Order: sequence, then C-alpha cells, then structure tokens
Amino acid sequence: VVDHQGNPRPLKLGDVAILLRTLSDAQVYEEALRDHGLDYYLAGGHAFYSQQEIYDVLNLLRAVASAVDEIALAGALRSPIFSLADEALFWMVEKHGTLNAALAANAAPQNLSPQEAAKVRRAATTMQRLRIEKDRRLVADLFSLALELTGYDAVVQTEFLGPRKAANIEKLLEQARTLDRTSPGDLQGFITQLSEFVVQAPKEALAATQAEGDVIRIMSIHYAKGLEFPLVVLPDLDRQRNAGVWRPVLDEHLGPLVPLEGDEKQGCIGLDLYRHVENLEDLDERKRLLYVGCTRAADYLLLSSSMDDPAKPKRDWLQLIDRTIDLATGELRRILPKGYAAPRIRVTTDKPRIDDEKVIVPRGADLERLVVKTRELVEKLPGELPPSVDSIPAEASARRRFSFSQLSGRLEYDRERPAAPDMTLGDDDLVEDDLVEAGQPQSAAGGRELGSLVHAVLERMDIRRQTGVRELCEYLAPRFTEADPPSLAAEACSLLERFVKSPRAAELAAAQVVRREVEFLLPWPLDGAPPHECYLHGYIDCLYQDREGRWRLLDYKTNRATAKTVPQVADQYKLQLLVYALACERALGEPLAECSLQLLHPGAEYTFQWSEADRRRGIEQIAAAIMELCRPAI
Repeated sequence: VVDHQGNPRPLKLGDVAILLRTLSDAQVYEEALRDHGLDYYLAGGHAFYSQQEIYDVLNLLRAVASAVDEIALAGALRSPIFSLADEALFWMVEKHGTLNAALAANAAPQNLSPQEAAKVRRAATTMQRLRIEKDRRLVADLFSLALELTGYDAVVQTEFLGPRKAANIEKLLEQARTLDRTSPGDLQGFITQLSEFVVQAPKEALAATQAEGDVIRIMSIHYAKGLEFPLVVLPDLDRQRNAGVWRPVLDEHLGPLVPLEGDEKQGCIGLDLYRHVENLEDLDERKRLLYVGCTRAADYLLLSSSMDDPAKPKRDWLQLIDRTIDLATGELRRILPKGYAAPRIRVTTDKPRIDDEKVIVPRGADLERLVVKTRELVEKLPGELPPSVDSIPAEASARRRFSFSQLSGRLEYDRERPAAPDMTLGDDDLVEDDLVEAGQPQSAAGGRELGSLVHAVLERMDIRRQTGVRELCEYLAPRFTEADPPSLAAEACSLLERFVKSPRAAELAAAQVVRREVEFLLPWPLDGAPPHECYLHGYIDCLYQDREGRWRLLDYKTNRATAKTVPQVADQYKLQLLVYALACERALGEPLAECSLQLLHPGAEYTFQWSEADRRRGIEQIAAAIMELCRPAI
C-alpha cells in the first residue's frame, strides 16, 4: 500500500476491512481472527449481549441475588471473576452438597491446593459482602463494588481484545446507572432485563474504545459507504439470495394479490408480475451494493468465493463480475475507457497455508524464547551459561492425574503370558493404534488417521437414524490427513456402514440413553478416603442404557484383526477396559451389565468378564504403574 505522500509501506491490520452483505455471518470471521490472534473490531455489530464478559457479569449478579442459583454461581466461580478450577467446584459439592453451602462453610475442602483454597476463601468473602450490600446500594454501586472486590475489569484487559471487553463492562455499568434513574436499586429488574437481552439479542453494538487503533474492521457494506481502506475483502460472493416468504400484498396498480393456500409459489398472474418487478428491483439493489463494496478499496481488492465451475457461475454477483473479468483466468473481458490503466488481477485456487493451531496470545514475556535466545548467545560468545536458565525438572512425586496412555507403557495384564506374535500396543487413549497380524496387508490409510476419523464420526453421527455416515466421513477426512482424504474416508465408511447394520447398532438406536465420549475422573486408590492421592482421567467411547435400564459400555477399535486373532487383540485392552468399568461403577453406583470391545475391521465383539482375583490383580498393577511413574528419576 502507499501512504499519503505516495510512498509504499507495509500493510498493517488497520488497513484491512472485511465487508459483508449482512452481519449475520460475522461470528464465523470473528472466530477465525480470534483463533489466529488478529485484533479486530465489529463496526455496527449487534453482538453486545452475546459476549462472554456479559455472561460472566450476569452470572455474578444472579448468584448475588439468589442463594440457591447453583448454575449461575458455578458460572461466576469458574469465570475470570474468581478463576476457580473445575476440580475445586467438584470437591466443594462433594463435601458440602452445594456450592452455596461450600461458600458458607468456615474452611475450604482439604483436597484443594493452597492456591485453590485461597481462591475459595476469597470467593466466599466476596459473595458474602455483595449479598449483604445488594439491598443497601443502587445497582450501579453494587456492580462497581463487585468490580472493586474482584478486579474483573482489570483481568479482562490481559485477555485477547482486552480493551474491548473492558469497554463492554463499562457500557453495561452505564446501563445499570440508567436503570437506577428510573428504578433505583432494582437489582432483580436489571437481572431480568439483561437475561431477556441475552436470550433475544437485541440490536446493540459493541462498546467502542477510545481508539480502535491497528485492528481489522468487520462491517456491512452499507456501513462502509463513504469510507475507504487500503485492502478490502469481499467474501462469500456465491451467497444465495434470500428469496423470503411471499405474503398477501396490496399493489397500487395490480390490486390485492394473494398466493394460493398451501402453496405460496402459486397464485394469480398479477402476483407473478409483482414478483417479477420485485426481483428486478432487488437485483438492481444488489448490483449497487456490489459496486459500493468494490469501490471501498484504495489499493487492493480481495474477492473470495467458492464455485463449482468458474465458466458457469450460478450466483448473480459472480455473474456480474464474470461479465468484466474472466473468473478462471483473470483476463479483462471489456475495453477500459481511454486513460484508465489496466488493473493487475491474480486468480488463485490454492488453499492458503495457515497454521491450524490456535494462537495463544501471551500475557507476559515469552520465557521459552528468552531461554533459547540466551543459549544461542552463549554458543556465539565466550562465557558460561547461568544456572538460572537451566530447565527445571518436573517433580514426579507431585503428579496427581494420570491417563491410561501414560500408564500403558508400564502395564501388561499378564506378565507371565507371552505377547501375541507381531503385535504392538500403542497409545490408544490419544490415537488409535494399528495392530496388524503377521503377514496381513497394511491399511491404505495410517492406523492413527483411520482410528481418529472413525471415532470422530461415531461421536457425531445420528445413532438413532444411523444415516449420513458417508457424508460425515468425507466431510471430516481432510481434518485427519492431507495425503489422501478420499481413501481414508472410503475405508472409514466401509467399517462404519458394516457396523450400523449390526445388532449392536440396532440396540444403540433403541437405547433409552446414549452418551458418547464420556469423560471420567476416577479417584485413586479406590478404597482410600479423601483426600485421594491421585486420579485416573480418560474418555469412554460409548456408554448407553438399554431398554431394560441396564448400563453397557462400548469401546471401538480399528485394529486390523481377524476372527482368529480377536482374543489376542482383546487381551491387549483388558486392563484399559477394567479402568473404564471401575470408573462407571463408581459413578453409576451399580455394576455394568456389559463391557464390550467392538473390533470394527473383522466386525467382531469381545465381552470382558473379570473375576474378583482378576480385578484385584489389575488394581495392583495399576497402583504399581502409578508408583513407578511417580518415582524420581536418577
């Protein structure tokens, strides 16, 4: 881009404007910019009451107004207002029955770390003070006191788009002051009004900071009239026009026009004429809108769209552009007026190379980067490395949470029994391993990618209708491989379509309750009294309650086993499924009716049965593995 003197300079965030036909899709672009750490401002948006900081304040006020609103209190406690961990909330309820009762107690649960215990005491003191003051102060004064006691308005400043969030809180405080002028101290009225606004989302723009500064603007094309930006992005050019619903109308020239009952597309000739005129006027307005959007660009204009065939564009905006510019090559189709220089046009269908991992906005100095830089300087310059930059080893004995994948390398269910030939056990809690029988051909897709895709589809598919498997596989496959998504989708679809035709799938479809990807936290040791030494943490593929009310557990595997090797493969997972069964029994308060391994490649099942001796032996091995992990390294 060029500056006011015509000199070139680098592009800045503040040079970019994303112009949308309607702000109903703005959330998609906001999430993408947040994921990659790019500051933005939604100009003219109406999303004020859908911001997280508004939810946090509403939860706090609800909890202050009512000593029985457990949901609001939980939301406030785990928000940045009090920053309690989920484990802290669990132990508070475990010991006292409710969160409110826990705050009213004299001491925090013994299971908590000193830091979490201090947070609980601070939350209890703050909530007690606010509840005492709620009937003595105006709403705005109570709100201000809450900010003073918690520092929430300062905390949000450290987050992504912090100044905007702080401005939203100030705007909400000003709304409380406005309410106090007509209904002084009506806290319940303010809560009711704010709750309705959160649900109905009225047209209320985000608060503006003193100077938005170097940020990307998102706005509607109408809002951008009269403005100009170095780089303008016009996305979603293939967006289909909303035809709307035709209702009876009274036209000045054609008279009353009514569609036929039950079929709004059919009616009299007059209604057809009216619709034709309306469509022509709407097309003219859309042409003007496209012109306004394109002419907001001072230096660069980025047009973005998806299309099946550039030679045959389907939407009106693409058709309008195609009359002037060849969508496939970028070649000008029209001769420019004399004195106009030809624009430089580039057409690309390449997918942008963007890191899929979300950007974590640092809240302070990047210590890891400083250490790396220090080591580089030491290598270049004479001197010794200060001891203070050496890596700090983790204290193994302080570990309190374990997943089965962390223990699997130290566990073998039967150490005296030789392992099955040519089989290896991978880190199944993280990704699906690929157990292959000797001499059997490898899968075209990698075992990790196939297992991850199959689990993702099983988590999302409509288990009762059992349809859309192929579409889900094709949609999700690119997330798990870049090499050959169609082949991966085809192999996953083959496994899953066979599974949905099985009696087990029919039983799932008829089940009373089906829970997928069930997270569990199993206190260890099982017979120990609180505080527990540690916890086993993991996810269960499927837990369902059949029509008779009995609970059953399923674990899916994509190992390339055969009917002959099913017992050997199942034996590798016997201890893992025992952990799952113990967690379910503790949570449900009753034994499982069935704990089954679903081997999708051979289409086979294996149901586990544990004797009391098996269970004791397995529990002893888990305890030994945990002790070995916690043993300090020599």
